[in-house]
Amino acid sequence: MEKLNKVKLEQISLLQERVSEGSLEESNFRILKKIILKADNSQEVFALASMGMIFKNTGLVYDQKTEKIENNIKYLSKNNILSFVESGEIQHELLIGDNYDSLLNLQIKYLSKIKIIYIDPPYGSNDLGEFADTNYQNAISRDNLLSMLHPRLILARTLLLDDGVIYCSIDDKNYAYIKCLFDEVFGEENYISTFIWNNTTGGGIRSKHVNKTHEYILFYSKNKKNIEELWAPLSPSAISSYKLKDDRGKLYRLQQFAWQNESEGLNQKYPITTPDGTEIIPQEGYIYRTTKETFNKWNDNGIIVFKKTKESVFSNLDGSNTEWTISVKDYLGDGMGAPTSSLPKEYVKTNQKSSSEIKDIFGKKVFKFTKPVDLIKYLIKIIPEEENTIVLDFFAGSGTTGQAVCEINKELGKKYKFILCTNNEKDVKLHPRGIAYDVTVERLRRVMTGIATSGNSNFKWIKNNEKLGGNLEVFEIFFADNKDIDIFNKIDETNYGYKKMSLEEKIKWVCENFEKTAKVLK
Repeated sequence: MEKLNKVKLEQISLLQERVSEGSLEESNFRILKKIILKADNSQEVFALASMGMIFKNTGLVYDQKTEKIENNIKYLSKNNILSFVESGEIQHELLIGDNYDSLLNLQIKYLSKIKIIYIDPPYGSNDLGEFADTNYQNAISRDNLLSMLHPRLILARTLLLDDGVIYCSIDDKNYAYIKCLFDEVFGEENYISTFIWNNTTGGGIRSKHVNKTHEYILFYSKNKKNIEELWAPLSPSAISSYKLKDDRGKLYRLQQFAWQNESEGLNQKYPITTPDGTEIIPQEGYIYRTTKETFNKWNDNGIIVFKKTKESVFSNLDGSNTEWTISVKDYLGDGMGAPTSSLPKEYVKTNQKSSSEIKDIFGKKVFKFTKPVDLIKYLIKIIPEEENTIVLDFFAGSGTTGQAVCEINKELGKKYKFILCTNNEKDVKLHPRGIAYDVTVERLRRVMTGIATSGNSNFKWIKNNEKLGGNLEVFEIFFADNKDIDIFNKIDETNYGYKKMSLEEKIKWVCENFEKTAKVLK
């Protein structure tokens, strides 16, 4: 009941935000709030809340899927053959099945517990192959892409911590539409930025009009107010601009103390006394970087530099020109700064790198569309550290996000956990047993243990790297009729992080949590 009340309050809060931004009428909000508070289970709450997710602001129109309750309950069943578990290691998870069903099951264990979500949805026609047959007419058209993502994003949002974030890779054709969708689900006020990822080195076959050399990564938060200052490693070109050294040998560069700004704020246009005793102020259209109090501190600490130059953005108090200019020492420090919207290629690599990574692990091409491990590592690292950070990817594909998390743990001594969700789409040539079995599990086993499923350790990646370590619990989505008298034996509560329950406790727990997993999209 406590968990249900939490879901109710969260969805009501989300609807209240829609009222504030003008996309939901106050009268409609009051009605929805009253009904939500009387809901008997979480799936009713989500269904009612979705009625308030109208696309009034963006004008985004598409064939929206609706949720229906059917007789089949979906639950997690552990695959002990595919899992590899040793004591004392981090327990990572892989869920195999429709990611909508996986997200429903994750509500039971990870509601408001996920720190970072990264997704790379299938935004090209036929990217889902046979798996798209049932719900998406075997092609991911834009309409189907939006229809597929909307209910999954709503579920994903409920899994995020209050200071959680989500990234979404997307191409130029679908960017505008997917951003509108994210604005509706997460709120435009929680949009942080759009990263530009230069995914190719250029060259190749000439396009008739424009050669495409980049894709986009949308960056949203659950609540932007809770996001701390972000830091990222500076690019080599940025680091090279720090050429000066102080008496301690610390690298720095000089930055103009006055910058262009039309503000007339007097607290940033005060007179400053130069070494020869004259007083100067910024010219029209310029202001100082800081207040006088901060300037005095910087000056006392030797951070302020006065120089005479031929051109200056300062003037004497009478308006006449001055040769004096003021600079501030900007120290390199630990080589970190605010992330830039154009991701530094030196750190995030390109598609060519991701292709070679797969080949090093498998010895051949086994997957068509992958992102480089360094790209995912960069996106994870810029988020402030938190103990027991959980990273979710519910379009896991080849398992790149899992490898990225393991590499961060290995390199930095972290204990981040990954949860991956993937279908088991089959490709006769590339992965005949299905992508989950032949690619995702196999890749993770090889990089985490250093040994292939076959027992072979003769592959290029392990020759050049140490095994990453960690445990992997593999679960598959199973189905059971909700009238099945054996349902309480089929569902294993330990798969959801609970200890074994008494029969009475088990019945209550199953009834409270699993009716929502019978939902399907129509």
